[in-house]
Amino acid sequence: MFDKKLLGNNIKRERERHGMTQSQLAEKLYLTYQSVSGWERGTHPPDLDNICELSKIFGISIDTLLFKRCGYDRYMVAVDGGGSKTEFVLFTESGEVIRREKLSSSNPNSGGAENCISVLLQGIERLRSDAYKIDAIFVGIAGGASSVATAQIVRTLQEKYGSCSVSCDSDTVNVLGFAPDPLNAMGMIVGTSSSVFFRNNGLMQYTGGWGYLFDKGGSGFDIGRDAIREALSASDGMKDGNEFVEIITSEIGEARKNLGELYRMNVQGVAALAPVVFRAAEKGNKDALSILERNAGRMAELIKTAQKKSGYKGKIIGGGSLLRDAIYKDMIQEKSGVEIMVPEIPPIYGAAVECCLRNGIKTDESFGEKFAMSYKRRKQKNAEN
Repeated sequence: MFDKKLLGNNIKRERERHGMTQSQLAEKLYLTYQSVSGWERGTHPPDLDNICELSKIFGISIDTLLFKRCGYDRYMVAVDGGGSKTEFVLFTESGEVIRREKLSSSNPNSGGAENCISVLLQGIERLRSDAYKIDAIFVGIAGGASSVATAQIVRTLQEKYGSCSVSCDSDTVNVLGFAPDPLNAMGMIVGTSSSVFFRNNGLMQYTGGWGYLFDKGGSGFDIGRDAIREALSASDGMKDGNEFVEIITSEIGEARKNLGELYRMNVQGVAALAPVVFRAAEKGNKDALSILERNAGRMAELIKTAQKKSGYKGKIIGGGSLLRDAIYKDMIQEKSGVEIMVPEIPPIYGAAVECCLRNGIKTDESFGEKFAMSYKRRKQKNAEN
């Protein structure tokens, strides 16, 4: 026999934890708020069908809802920001994702400190409600370790959210969150920009990742720039026109005539041409394959240098959209001789792990499983809305 009072308390705790009023919960169940109020007071418990529905809504088992006291986890916010987008999650210390948001780039080096802080505040505010007291925030963003804006980001968030623990670092640490030991691991990011990095007992070191002005290759920007160079060379008669040039020309127009427009493209705009190169490479286009071979060689060079510096010989955790392309990933693996493991869920998970690490919270397999399941559920819910 279950305790009606315990069940009522659990319903109230879970409802508040999910940021719902009694009326909002009742609406999901096609009931009146008086029914929910009666459940929470323990005077009129829900029937079995509604208990099953409550279990689904709250993401907990029926057994937990009926027989165990649902306690309060600490609530934390993790942020993963790259060259093109920024993702936010509100999650509990046990790994349950409560809310999820996605906004534009927050890289302070390319977009400026004010834009970065604006994006961060907007995203965090969308996650919050009066039902949640945020205990910790970790921001892992591109440029977060090297930007002069980092201290300003931390200071602004601390002033906004009071006693909340706030830390900011590079998005590279988000990638290492997938390693068995995030404090002793090697990773790489290959997206709009690229870099290889490793941690020895928590101390991070980098190879590459100098930014689009100084990097020699490997990133989406580099691949897109190489494609534009091919089109410009053909426009000037330095090489014959071919199918690949026609493909790029269809994207950017006549390269020589549009040179002024090309110079006005931002980093993300140039990097957006990388998928075009990938599609051409998949069809066996020699020029596209040559571009990828050249850039994969640069990434392999960075990996080998990082291995030499660190002595690390294990798998590398891979992050960034370009490693989703099988041809490019295989090229890097072949040239470096190292296996690259690309996680199935986005690097926001690694940001959540890092947030826990920095606040003395251990994460284990159950944390990862709960995060993955609840993240997928929240992603589906956002898509439906």
